[in-house]
Amino acid sequence: MFFQAPTIARQSDQKSARTNNDMRLWALLLLAHVVSCSEGDNLPEFRDCLQRCNSILDCAQVNIFEQIQSDQELMEQNEVVAPKPEPPPERPPVDDDEDEEVVPRARLARKYVEPMVSYDERDFKRFGQFWLTRKLFFWDCKSECNYKCVRLVTEAREKAGLPMVQFYGKWPFVRVFGITELMSVIFSLANLHAHRRNLYKVLNQYNKNRRNHSDASVIHQQFLFLIIGSSIGWLFSAIFHTRDTPFTETLDYLGAFLISLLNFNAIFIRFFRLFRAEHKTKRQVFQLLLAFTFIGHSIRLKINWDYSYNLKINIFFGISALILWVLHSFEVNKLYNTSLSLPNNSTQLSPFEGRILKKLNYIVTLDSSYIPFAPIFLNLWLLVGLSFELLDFYPIKKLLDAHAIWHFFTIWPPFIWYDWNIWDVELYRLNLDAYKST
Repeated sequence: MFFQAPTIARQSDQKSARTNNDMRLWALLLLAHVVSCSEGDNLPEFRDCLQRCNSILDCAQVNIFEQIQSDQELMEQNEVVAPKPEPPPERPPVDDDEDEEVVPRARLARKYVEPMVSYDERDFKRFGQFWLTRKLFFWDCKSECNYKCVRLVTEAREKAGLPMVQFYGKWPFVRVFGITELMSVIFSLANLHAHRRNLYKVLNQYNKNRRNHSDASVIHQQFLFLIIGSSIGWLFSAIFHTRDTPFTETLDYLGAFLISLLNFNAIFIRFFRLFRAEHKTKRQVFQLLLAFTFIGHSIRLKINWDYSYNLKINIFFGISALILWVLHSFEVNKLYNTSLSLPNNSTQLSPFEGRILKKLNYIVTLDSSYIPFAPIFLNLWLLVGLSFELLDFYPIKKLLDAHAIWHFFTIWPPFIWYDWNIWDVELYRLNLDAYKST
C-alpha cells in the first residue's frame, strides 16, 4: 500500500501550522485540492487571552502543577461560572437588492469585528484536568494556557454566531483525560493492533519456509520488517495525538517515513526479484542504501526542519511504491490466469483465497479471479479515506475530525494485505519454474 502512514498530522506551534499546509500539499498533488490556512492563532482576542493567562498564572515562575491543582480546588469550592461574552456588534446595513439570508457565513465573519472578551482569573480555572494526567502527559503552564485560550475563544465565537477556526493548523478539540485528540489516538492504536495481529501469522510462514524455500522466507522477512516498522509508526502517531509537542511531532514524522521506506523496500524486493539467492548482494546493498536514507533524512530534519524536503521525499517513495504495487498486481494476475502448473481449484491456495475473499466481501462481493488485484483495490480504499482529509470539516462534538476518519480508513487494509502477500508467496512456490524462466 502506498500511503498507510500517519503522516497527515496536526501540530502544536507556529511551525506546526506550516506543517499542516505542507502535508495537505501532498494531497493536493494527488487530487488537486485547494487547502486554506488556519486563522485562530492570529486572532487578537486569542493573543490577548494568552498574554493574560501567562501573566495571571505567572508561567515564568510558578510550578504549574501546584498552581492548577490549587485553582481547581478553589473552583470546586466557589463553583465559578464563566462570564458571558459581549454580544457581537450590530450588522452593517444590507443593500436592498441583496437578500441578507443568503450572505455567506464566511463573508459575515470577515465583515464583523471579532468578539473581544476580557478574560480574568476565573476563566483560566475552567477546563482543568486531573493531576495525574497533567504529570503523565507533561502539561506545563504555557501549554495549559494555550489549550484553555483555544477553548475560551472558540466558545466565545460560537456564542457570537461566528464560525469555528483552526489554531496552529488544527481544530479545537475537547481534551479527554489529558488526551488532546482522543479519536485519532484510538484509531492509531487500532492501526497498531491491525499490524501487530498479523505478526505471528507472517512469522509462522517465515519459519515454515526458511529451511526448504529460502526465497519465500526472504519475502516474508520483508513483511516482518514492515509489520514492526508500522507498529512503531502507529505508536508514535498515538503518542503525538495524545500530546502534541515538537518532540512527539518529530516522532510522528520519522515513524511515518519509516513505514513509507519499509513499504517501498517490500515491493521493490518483491517486484525486481531481489529475494532470490543469486541477488543477495544486490538486496543487501539496496537495503543498506535505504538505511542510510532514513538516517540521513533524520539528521537533516534535526539540523534543519525543512517541510518542503520532507514532503518531496515522502511523495517520491509513496508514489514509487504505489506504481510498483499496481505493476506487480497485473503481473500476478497474468501468471495466475495463464500458468499451466496452477489448477483452478488448488488445495494449496484455497485456504488463503478463502480468507481474502471473506474479508473483501465485507465491502464488495468478488470471486477468486479478482484476488490478484487486491493491492489496487486496497490503495483505492485508502484514497477514499484520504478524500475525507481533503474535505476537512469542523470536528464532530470537538472529538471526531477528518484526520481521525483518515486514520479509521487505514485500519482495515492490513487484515487483507498480509493475507494477500502470504497467498502471493504460495503462488510463487507453485509456479517456481515459471518465475525462474522469466
